[in-house]
Amino acid sequence: MSNNFGSRMVYRLWTVMCLTEINQELILQTITQFSGTSDEYLKILGTEDSFLSINHNNIVSFLLPSMISADCEFQLPDRLQIELISGRIAFSAKNNWLKISFPVKSISYFQNFVIQCLAQLEEHSSLSALKSIINNWRKHWMFGKNKLTLEERIGLFGELILLNHALHAEPPMAWSSWQGFGVNPGLHDFTSEDFQIEVKTTTSIEDASMHVFDARQFFYRASTHLCVIKIEENQSGDNLFDLCEDLIRGLNSLGVSGHPLNVVKKIQEDTTRYQHERYEVFSAGYYRLEQDGPFIQQEDLGRTSVTNVSYEMKLESIPLIWDPEISQLYDLAKFLFSGRHGVNLHTHAVLIGLAKD
Repeated sequence: MSNNFGSRMVYRLWTVMCLTEINQELILQTITQFSGTSDEYLKILGTEDSFLSINHNNIVSFLLPSMISADCEFQLPDRLQIELISGRIAFSAKNNWLKISFPVKSISYFQNFVIQCLAQLEEHSSLSALKSIINNWRKHWMFGKNKLTLEERIGLFGELILLNHALHAEPPMAWSSWQGFGVNPGLHDFTSEDFQIEVKTTTSIEDASMHVFDARQFFYRASTHLCVIKIEENQSGDNLFDLCEDLIRGLNSLGVSGHPLNVVKKIQEDTTRYQHERYEVFSAGYYRLEQDGPFIQQEDLGRTSVTNVSYEMKLESIPLIWDPEISQLYDLAKFLFSGRHGVNLHTHAVLIGLAKD
């Protein structure tokens, strides 16, 4: 644990701010009022002695009292820093802090993560509790990277395909369920109170496998589905730029503006360099989680202290439902997002534009 406060151990309590009021506009107003000073902190009401500060480099920091003492490293996006520090702040008797920092211009990208930390982490919360929250945001943070790997681009292609069709279903899926927008954090690509959907996209037509980055993704829940999309290279197909353009039109048609559109435009800008990568959907299938299915379950881990389990699984070992008509002609998206997970897919099929030319 480092001491980042230096010799200045007491800080003046400058003003107060409510947890529910944390947003980009308020932060920007606060920057002006702080006038580049770095020795003043805002007390955040509704929390256990948590504070906010902004330094002259426009780095915003949130400090939460924490008894976590272990040195730890996290898989974080470049703009986000989390560290453990010590020192006294204002009138607080606390001495040890969890410090979360990022550029002010990234507040809209990280603010929901911070709010979740403020709301759920207490002074005596464990390191595993913090890691659990971080894992819930990993999928969203992936889209903030300036350069995606080929594997990440293929995965993003499948998610955007499914998202575009879900937005055009009747009724349309709530756009906020997609992890890319950072509204509903979770371990799955699409998350809501009614469903959890994990999308795996592959260019391997035969002998394909999938990576499970956290075993908890496939712990049994009746509302959880795996959707597998197989794609193949085709210069007449779509690229990520095209899919973002379709998504922007879809969001506009639904009257959605602001943050969601900005997220898609940022992804589109970052993927302009990959316009030569064009694909078409070869087939698609789905699997609803079952208690006796092929995935590792909580009871399989028993009473061990093993955590953060990840593994590879062959797709052939998963009883996916494949159907040439479904994969090319029918609205798989509407079925998955409808919440009617126990019904026969053919009963609720609707024609969409996944058909090959």
